[in-house]
Amino acid sequence: MFYHITGITTPPSNNEIEKVTLQISQDYIGYIKNKKIHHSQKVVETDSGDFIVEFDLIINQELCNLIIGLGINCKVLEPQILVEKVKSILNESLSKYN
Repeated sequence: MFYHITGITTPPSNNEIEKVTLQISQDYIGYIKNKKIHHSQKVVETDSGDFIVEFDLIINQELCNLIIGLGINCKVLEPQILVEKVKSILNESLSKYN
C-alpha cells in the first residue's frame, strides 16, 4: 500500500501512479541525493546546472508538504495537476500575510 507514496497518507479518491518531475537547484541537490525522497528517484543534471528528479508516485498531501518545504530550491515540472496543487497551496499561504 505504501510502495508508491511518500509518508503514510493516501489520497481519498485518486490512487493513480504519476510520473512526478521536479527541478532541484544545485544548492540543494546534495541533500536530495543523500536522503532520497522515494526509492523510485532518478536524478539527471541539466545543462543549466540544475537537476531534474523523477519519481513514480501517487500524489498525496505529504508529497505536497515536502515540495513546499523545499521552497525556492524546487519547482514542480509535471504532472500539471501537482503544479496547480502546489501553486494553490502557496497562493493561499501567501494570502494570509496580506
